[in-house]
Amino acid sequence: MITLNLISSKRKVSRKRSNFTIVLYSLFGLFTAYFVFQVLYVSINLYTSGNKLNGVRTESKAISTEILKDNAKLNRFILSKFILTEINKLRKSQFSYKQYLDEIVAMTPQGNDLTSVSFETKGYVNVTIKSSDDNSFHSFENNVRTKDLTSTDFTSIFSNSVFRDEGANYTTELIVKIKTK
Repeated sequence: MITLNLISSKRKVSRKRSNFTIVLYSLFGLFTAYFVFQVLYVSINLYTSGNKLNGVRTESKAISTEILKDNAKLNRFILSKFILTEINKLRKSQFSYKQYLDEIVAMTPQGNDLTSVSFETKGYVNVTIKSSDDNSFHSFENNVRTKDLTSTDFTSIFSNSVFRDEGANYTTELIVKIKTK
């Protein structure tokens, strides 16, 4: 007769099942622990990032209020800079009467008086100079003849007329041509 020991094979099967269950629960526990660790790590990072973001927001609000305080000054500065730039553009485009008059006065030696200046003709200056005596007249005449015009704003000087009035004064009318720019 054959004897079968059914209890021991049931024990073997039961041990195999319990070992498999232990391994399965261990793997599930490890996976759960890993998942919980990852969730905690992400949560902690979100919390610290939120705190940093709040700090940046408060700092940006403080900076924004400072900028807004200085905004009026900045706008006035920009407006002033714009106005000065426009004024300088206008001045550059204006006709420089003073510069031309200064150069004409520099050509006129002592003893001669500048009696009239006219800018009526475009590109020319009409000048009338009165000399009190012969020496002053000759000094003026030599000065005009020998004047180097390269450093001035004029290209040439023409004598329109020279006459002597009743008081023995010489009156010279000149036409001075202005350099074109």
